[in-house]
Amino acid sequence: MEERAVGIMQATPVTTREKELHLQVTQLQQSTGSLVDELRRQKMKNVRLERHSIITNNAISERNICGKSTEDTDAVRATEIKTCPEVSSVLRSNTCANFTVLVHLKATAAAAASTRRQNLSRNQTQTSQTLRAPVDLVTVLDISGSMAGTKLALLKRAMGFVIQNLGTNDRLSVIVFSSTARRLFPLCKMTDSGRQQALQAVNSLVANGGTNIAGGMRKGAKIMEDRKEKNPVANIILLSDGQDNYTVGGSGNDQPQPNYHLLLPISISGRDNSGFQIPVHAFGFGADHDASSMHSISEISGGTFSFTVTETVNQSCDQNRNCF
Repeated sequence: MEERAVGIMQATPVTTREKELHLQVTQLQQSTGSLVDELRRQKMKNVRLERHSIITNNAISERNICGKSTEDTDAVRATEIKTCPEVSSVLRSNTCANFTVLVHLKATAAAAASTRRQNLSRNQTQTSQTLRAPVDLVTVLDISGSMAGTKLALLKRAMGFVIQNLGTNDRLSVIVFSSTARRLFPLCKMTDSGRQQALQAVNSLVANGGTNIAGGMRKGAKIMEDRKEKNPVANIILLSDGQDNYTVGGSGNDQPQPNYHLLLPISISGRDNSGFQIPVHAFGFGADHDASSMHSISEISGGTFSFTVTETVNQSCDQNRNCF
C-alpha cells in the first residue's frame, strides 16, 4: 500500500507538464491557423484583382474588335480607367448577386484631340447636307466723306465676310451712295468668279461726298422690283453711319422730329399696301453713327439693327489683294 501511494505521488508532476505542453501546442495551432487564414485571404484578393484586370482588358479588346475605326481604337487606348470596388475583398465561401464598382474614365490629350477631329468631321458632313433657301441680297453701302478711314475699312471687311459666305445659288447686288447713288455690281450668282468680281468691286471703293441714304435705298429697291427671276428669300442690308444730310438732316428741313419714313421707298416700307415688303437689316458704323435713323429704317421695314464702334481694323487679304 505504501509503495502504491509513493508511485502516485511521483506521477503527478509528469501530468502537469503534459498539460502545459498541450496548451502550448494548442496556442501554436491557433496562431498558425490565423496565419493560414490571412494568407488565404491575401491570395483570394490577388486572384480577384487579376480577374478584374483580365475582365477590363477583355472589355477594351472587345470594343477594339467591334468594327471601330483606327481613331476610336487609339482613343480607347489613350483612356485611363480606374476602378473602386465597394469592398476590398470577399471570402470564397460568400456569394454576391451584385457587386458595386465605381469606374472612373479619364481621356488623355490624345483621346480628346481624336474626339475633336471626329466631331469636326461629323459637323462638316451635317453642314454639307443641310440645305437652305437661296437668297437674293442687295447691299446698300455708304461711301460718303463721313465714312472715310476706319469706317470704310470695316465696311469692306464686313462685305468680304458676306461675299465669302454666300452660296453658289445665292445672288448679290451692290449699291453705293454718297451725294448720289449708283449700282456698283449687278444682281448675279455668287459662283467663284462672281465672288471674285464682287470682292474686287468692293475693295476699289473710296469715300467722299454727302450722305444720301434715301437715294441709295431707292436704287436698292429698284433692283428688287426689276427681278425677272426671284429666289425664295430677299433681303437688303444697309451699311452706313446713318448721318443723312439730304432727306431728314438737310438745312431746309424744319420738322421738329425727323420723319425717317422718308428714307425708305414706299415699296420697302409697305405703305402702298401692295404686299411687296423687303426687310432692311441696318448696320451702323462708328461711335458717332445715327442710331435713331438706322433703327427706324430697320423697324419700319421689318428688319434688324446692329452696330459696331470699333476704332481699329485688321484686314486679311488674299493673293489677289482682295481684303476682307
